[in-house]
Amino acid sequence: MPNKPIELPPGVAHAFVKDMRAFFAAPSTHKQDEIAARQLQALNEHRQPRDKAPVRYWQDKRLRHTRAKWTMGFVLIAYAAVATLGLIYVYEQAATHLPARPAFATKATRCTEASGSSAARVSLLVRTACWLW
Repeated sequence: MPNKPIELPPGVAHAFVKDMRAFFAAPSTHKQDEIAARQLQALNEHRQPRDKAPVRYWQDKRLRHTRAKWTMGFVLIAYAAVATLGLIYVYEQAATHLPARPAFATKATRCTEASGSSAARVSLLVRTACWLW
């Protein structure tokens, strides 16, 4: 179904033609943008409600997408914070079941243990490896 042309009052139509002449004679793009925005506002005021419906649809859709974007951003940040805290808790709980790291043995202690049985030497190696790790 073809759209009917916009029926403008004569004063609005004359102002539109006058502004379009000024638009093409404008020295800068800033002035052209100002004229175009003013005429767009003037023409939108004379549109029929049926012609405004598609614009309203896209404006509402943009608003819904913006809300969804911000909502999902907050959900993602909250999820990351909760997951980080949960992992810290789980690792701390797991760390409580590990043996404590032994203090590094002094040189004299190492020498006396090294001169002892082979089990003492293995124990010293294990404790040293645990301390280094």
